[in-house]
This record gives sequence, C-alpha cells and structure tokens, in this order.
Amino acid sequence: MSKNSRLLHYAYVLDPSLPIGSFPFVSELRQHITEGSITALEDVEAYMKCHMHSLMVSMDGMAIKGIYAASKQYDGWRIALIDKMLHAQRTPRDQLSSARISGQRLLKLGKALYPWIDFRDLQKILQRYRAVGTLPTVHAWINFQLGADMEQAVITYLNAAVNACVEEATKQLNETQISKKQALQRIMKDMEQEWENGKDAEPVHSIKPFPAWNLGAAYAVNPLHHNKRMLPTHP
Repeated sequence: MSKNSRLLHYAYVLDPSLPIGSFPFVSELRQHITEGSITALEDVEAYMKCHMHSLMVSMDGMAIKGIYAASKQYDGWRIALIDKMLHAQRTPRDQLSSARISGQRLLKLGKALYPWIDFRDLQKILQRYRAVGTLPTVHAWINFQLGADMEQAVITYLNAAVNACVEEATKQLNETQISKKQALQRIMKDMEQEWENGKDAEPVHSIKPFPAWNLGAAYAVNPLHHNKRMLPTHP
C-alpha cells in the first residue's frame, strides 16, 4: 500500500460509515442490490458509468485539483470553501454536527498514519471557516504535503472509491475474484478516461452549486479582503 493511499484504505476499512467522500456511493450500491435492481457486476459497471463516474470526477476529482492549487498559493480560505462545497453536496442539513465529528475522526486517523506531518495548519483552516474536513480535502492536503503529483492524487482517490464500490458489490452478489478483477479493470479504465476528458476544467467552478443554507457567515468573507496566507508547509 503506497503512502498516499493509506488514508483512503483505512478510512473505508476501519470506518466505512463515514459520510465524507465518494465512499457513500457504496451504501447506494448496497441499496440497489438489496432492492434487486443490480444483480451482477455488469449491472454495477453500467450503474457506475451512468450515475457515478462524472460525479466522482466533477466533484471529488476537481476538488482535489482545486485544493492543490489553493495549497500552492497558501490560500486557506479556498481550501475551506471547496471542502464546504463538497460537504453541502453530500450531507443533509440536520446532520451537520455528525459530519463535523466524522471530519474530526478522519483527521485523527490521518495523524496516526502520517505522524511526521504537522496537521495544525489544516485544523486552523477548518476551524476558522467552520469547514468539515471531507475525505477528498484531507486526502488532497496530505498528498500535497507528501509532494505527490496532483494527477496521481486524483487517480489514487478515484481508484480507491471504485475499489470500495466493487468490493462491496462482489461480496453482496457472491461474485468470483476473477470477475471482480476484470470489472475493476474495466471500470477504472472508464473512470480514468472520464478524468482525462474533464481535468482541464476550472477546479472550483466545475463543482455544482451548493445550497446557501450550508454556508456559515465566515464563508461570506471576500477572499480579496481577508488574510489568505497560511503557514507554508510545502514548497
């Protein structure tokens, strides 16, 4: 397991219920399998291609790209804004408190996996702008600190999300490991092509609009009139 994928792996294995990233798609697949609308891995492929690929790329993939760009500029405001946008797309209004707790658990896991990284800057950003700390945000921030290439960070994330979905479907449908491997290869090939087709879009503007109720007062701050500078943690 590579250093830049450990958080994704352990976040899913240790606590797959965390509602903080693409992994909630796993529960959606499980529901379709239970209802009988998905009965084979071929159905999983079709479902992911029609309903999940573009969403994962346009939201999570482009968010990771945006966080890389913001990190290079030491722009904590924009990191928090992207995190808030991701959170608004996924979390019902009445679950904000549980989402913040989930974010705290994720940061705790990150510190345990990467004890040599100083997480204080990220924690300050999340606290100052009342952000949550979604899985794409923390994954991107950690990868930036590790000096990983942005494209590598995106592909690693997408690959982990696809693996989580197919692994769960394989168990639920009692499919063979050979079928799982073949499905993974096909789905990931399509996902990488989806990313290749859309990666040149503007990272923040490509994320869908978010509901106004989910923005705290701190998010109304004009980035041109606040101190964006974070402590530089990576050249």
